Amino acid sequence: MRLKFIIVLTVGLFAAAATAVAQPSVDTNHSVEIRREASLRFPADVENMFYLDGMLHFYTGGMLMAAPCGRGFVGDAGIDTALLSIDEGLNYAVRNPSTDVLFFTKKDRKGKNVLYECYYRKNNTIATRKVSLAGFSYSVEHPVFSPDGKAMVFSSDCPLGMGGTDLWYSMWVDGSWQYPQNMGSRVNSTGDDVAPMMYGDFLIFSSNGRADSAAGYEFYSTRFLSLQQQGDTVSMYPVGMSPSFSLDAPFCSEGNDKLFVVNDKSDEGWWVSELPDGQDCVYGFIGRLDCVKLYGRIIDNEGNAVPNSVVVLRRYGMPDVLVHGNADGVYALYVQPSVQCNIDFKARGYFSASRTMRLVRFDENELYYALHYDVTLFSLALDSAYIYTDLFNSRAGCELSMSGCSRVDMLARFMTDNPELKLTVISLYSGSNDASFCGLLNEARNKTVFERLVAAGIPKTSIVTGGEKPQGFESAILNNREQAVLFIFSR
Repeated sequence: MRLKFIIVLTVGLFAAAATAVAQPSVDTNHSVEIRREASLRFPADVENMFYLDGMLHFYTGGMLMAAPCGRGFVGDAGIDTALLSIDEGLNYAVRNPSTDVLFFTKKDRKGKNVLYECYYRKNNTIATRKVSLAGFSYSVEHPVFSPDGKAMVFSSDCPLGMGGTDLWYSMWVDGSWQYPQNMGSRVNSTGDDVAPMMYGDFLIFSSNGRADSAAGYEFYSTRFLSLQQQGDTVSMYPVGMSPSFSLDAPFCSEGNDKLFVVNDKSDEGWWVSELPDGQDCVYGFIGRLDCVKLYGRIIDNEGNAVPNSVVVLRRYGMPDVLVHGNADGVYALYVQPSVQCNIDFKARGYFSASRTMRLVRFDENELYYALHYDVTLFSLALDSAYIYTDLFNSRAGCELSMSGCSRVDMLARFMTDNPELKLTVISLYSGSNDASFCGLLNEARNKTVFERLVAAGIPKTSIVTGGEKPQGFESAILNNREQAVLFIFSR
């Protein structure tokens, strides 16, 4: 089941500027931190988004806008006067990471997106010119470059592709860009495949034409140059040979998820998701995505979902990281690979479960390697009586046996995991006709259990000893008159 992380934001209406919106919660994990407390909401569709020179830029409602950003946060947006000074029709810009040349797109009179580049004249002033792709005459949308600057990937409505808008790539060879090639059926679908973004060795894009899509546009990733390993030999294969994988939640929602950008120099990025009201919202993240995604479902011993669980990731020398499971018991953690970590799974009213794991990426063709891990949490029912008959070494003694110590320690652990609970302890010894002796022994046994619980860290105020035994347990007590001790958990 797909996790749904849609946040409904409240903002005032505005005409020319987007507004940063305060949000109360942050979803964190050890590799990626999702920034939801500072988001931008736009009254019109965001057609383009890109990161350039320390600013996040948006093309929306026929206007180019820019906003300060950092650490996954976004500030208030205003008109992008700096880039519009280069060309008033500019709707997208990107630098070649190898040459630092600025490329940009703008629409011609027919509405086709055309690619341009900036260059310096002999007098050291900046000029612009169209970029030739060896006679390619179709639109060029959202171009991005490989880390070495020798490959350019873009989306285009060229009719020679798989259908709809496809992703294409052009190689820089002998001083010129070659005629673009379609990235093929492992990347492109019969629908629209748009907005490519390079992320290290991976290409992230949005698509609305895949069978596994739960909504309209969703984000996918593919290794730009595919890898295949045989023994100790790693081989590189051509562009478009790697499979594509969904990014899933929280990046994919039930609305359209269409634009994804990164600042890989500081491991941060942003994406656009459509809200239930149809407006676009920008969210951010920090951390590296090429990691291990540990995910699964937390259930009880009867196979039912444990809602509102808490998962705590612990690593030596680093702060603990906490994530919450959803109402269906589903959780997800993003963890850097090859690192041993301790993970605690907790929920109110259940025993916690701890696991020590070393997470490894087994498939380098996936942006984050998905590792499925379900967890079962066990519980003791509240306001129900539990009778134990093996706590003491002798029939008329008050010293705990080894099994008795284990049982009481187990009850203490349950109390530690659920500190809001109260525990009632009632010794039910009735193996003698001497009522006074029975009373004294029951008091001594209650005290022994009480002291063991307190020694385990349970507050004295959380333990009640003695009292009237509940009805309905006479047969169990009668069969174990010399050993029966009754425990009741309550709030």
